[in-house]
Amino acid sequence: MELETKRLTLIPLTARRLELWLTDLPALEQELGLRYEGEPLTGPLRSIFAGQLAPCRAHPEQLLWHTVWLLAHRGKRLVVGAADFKAPPCAQGRVELGYGLGPAHRGQGYMTEAVAAMTLWALSQPGVRAVTAETGRGNTASQRVLTRCGFTLCRRGSSLWWEKRAQP
Repeated sequence: MELETKRLTLIPLTARRLELWLTDLPALEQELGLRYEGEPLTGPLRSIFAGQLAPCRAHPEQLLWHTVWLLAHRGKRLVVGAADFKAPPCAQGRVELGYGLGPAHRGQGYMTEAVAAMTLWALSQPGVRAVTAETGRGNTASQRVLTRCGFTLCRRGSSLWWEKRAQP
């Protein structure tokens, strides 16, 4: 299953492709016929995504909630970024969305398209009542994406938490 937006195809990675993304990016690029220009896979970001590999393998029926979704620009045949759900819906029906873009692709509306599509998809799934996202206090670009996608600020702390609820 893939999601489509005006300019993007959102491609959820299988466990095998997620492993390739982490260990052999040229092989994944060749397999998908795409060039990767997303956020560099270094430091904490790499650790976060590597931590998703085990749940992808252990719970293939919940793959879409555990894996990384690549944001592929259809016209240019390249990956501009990635997004993920942190886990399946919790008991309260919430899922958390994370995302990032390659530096050359920021400020062009790609993430707004991707967040809107993934949020719409998530809220259409059984048991999902809200999508949440966390931003750094100074990350105004990400905050604008969430605002444009209909999220509201729901909690302040060392970071900001945003939420979009399903329509009653």
